[in-house]
Amino acid sequence: MQGRNSNILTSSDKIESFRAKLELWISLATNVTTCTLALFSGDFERNRKNLIAIMGRKFVVGGNWKMNGDKNQINEIVNNLKKGPLDENVEVIIGVPAVYLAYVKSIVPDSIAVAAQNCWKVPKGAFTGEISPAMLKDVGINWVILGHSERRSIFGEKDELVAEKVAHALESGLKVIACIGETLEEREAGKTEEVVFRQTKALLPAIGDKWANVVLAYEPVWAIGTGKTASPQQAQEVHSSLRNWLSTNASPDVANAVRIQYGGSVTAANCKELAACSDIDGFLVGGASLKPEFVDIINATNKLTECDGTFSSLFRSAGVSVNLQISDESDKPPETSVDTVEASAVVVFPTTKPTTPNTSANTPKIKQAFENVYQYSKGGAEYDRITDAITYFIAVDNRPFYAVEGKRFRHLIKELAPLYKVPCRETIKAKIDKKYDTLSKIVADKLKNVDYFSLTTDIWTETLTNTGYLGLTVHFLQQNELQSVTIGVFELEESHTGEYIGQQLTGILRSWNIDSEKVMAFVADSGANMIKAIRETFGAHKHIPCFAHMINRVAEEAIRKTSGLSDIIEHVRNIVKYVKKRQDMALELKRK
Repeated sequence: MQGRNSNILTSSDKIESFRAKLELWISLATNVTTCTLALFSGDFERNRKNLIAIMGRKFVVGGNWKMNGDKNQINEIVNNLKKGPLDENVEVIIGVPAVYLAYVKSIVPDSIAVAAQNCWKVPKGAFTGEISPAMLKDVGINWVILGHSERRSIFGEKDELVAEKVAHALESGLKVIACIGETLEEREAGKTEEVVFRQTKALLPAIGDKWANVVLAYEPVWAIGTGKTASPQQAQEVHSSLRNWLSTNASPDVANAVRIQYGGSVTAANCKELAACSDIDGFLVGGASLKPEFVDIINATNKLTECDGTFSSLFRSAGVSVNLQISDESDKPPETSVDTVEASAVVVFPTTKPTTPNTSANTPKIKQAFENVYQYSKGGAEYDRITDAITYFIAVDNRPFYAVEGKRFRHLIKELAPLYKVPCRETIKAKIDKKYDTLSKIVADKLKNVDYFSLTTDIWTETLTNTGYLGLTVHFLQQNELQSVTIGVFELEESHTGEYIGQQLTGILRSWNIDSEKVMAFVADSGANMIKAIRETFGAHKHIPCFAHMINRVAEEAIRKTSGLSDIIEHVRNIVKYVKKRQDMALELKRK
């Protein structure tokens, strides 16, 4: 895309209005397969923001040099960046030591922005060693990194001070990379989200309505400069949770538009896998930004959103060649043949025909191509169809939610539907929860009018995690037909007692407003804990031993009376217990 970087408009009604206008422009070109669309408007800035909002979040890579470098090293770094080549769809920002800001600004290409690594919270005054946003603007610097973990831990900057600095920087016209992240102790204590949400909450009043000028950088402190990196799953989980939190505490528009970088020992070796995560919109790179591999990190991915930086590539993927240009010369249309749509927009067609025009009858027209592409964007028919299929796969096959974040799964989807962007686990979970809520209301209405129930249990083990579960199914007659519904599943503790099982069963029934007095029979195995749970909760007379379990008991009795066979079985049991114990230990070590 040509023209300046732009803010993201977060008003959905304006986006839809502009989308409709764009479709009108395209409708005039339904009989050509190669054209140039140029937009001119007295209110150009609003149209450009709308277009960027349609296109999605632009990938942004920042290099934080920290307190490193001299002029010789800086020249090497800049020359390496000039050689590139750098992905033109990625926004690049380098954070430079204060004394070299003006020098670096004078030698880097215009396509690379320069950022300060800190600034103070007031315009001027007796603050020895500090730099104000006004001073940065005076030397042509438009970005600043604030709230970095090293500023927080070494220099004692608290959430409140970081927020004050962010507020003043934005008021002064700077754009801000605001850093957040937890320490190793906080992660191991399970406080990652608590810390990240707290730090972000402090920023909300400071940012106000200036989110378009803010990039959030999630940097787990334990991964900065240590060589340790959060796995793609760990990083995506925090990014997705933060985006959901922003949706609730800021607005859905802010959550969808704001770019969230990942920082923490990002290298050329791990950047591609991290960049593939749907909620990671770039990187804040430390040590690697001083090395030639920084170019590889910038080029980690084109970060294809709905429009791959321009509508051109998406139309190409639909079989049409289109070049969409945004022109700042709003008062002067180009000197080509023009069909006027309205005062604020024109569609420009080439004055000469292509030398080898495509006459294939199968070549899609531009309007149709645009519609085909849009079907794969959020809310489109193809997006909903594929997302529903993934939801069905997760629910019916009892797969874990993190399956959608697996590298191989995403590769499979990319091969099958290149334009489709796999949702995060929270989106899939929300869809399942919504369907479950709808179904549960229907079932609850049915159960209200039932006088008597029988219950059965089912126990199984999830092999991937070696975790045991118990499911509770309710059976009842309605209009002379037997109906069955599984109304609850709970995890079995390693030493689940009869009392524990009884409490879980009672809780499930209570959540469905089923009176235990209405339970006429309970079919379950004859394990000591299960029998105790049923007797104490429902009464001994209601327990009916499971037929399959009774057959097993008959076989066990026959085996017990067969000389030597019971000893062999006992050895097998001991082997199974040994293997299970080793699996549990391995999982525990993995968690640590």
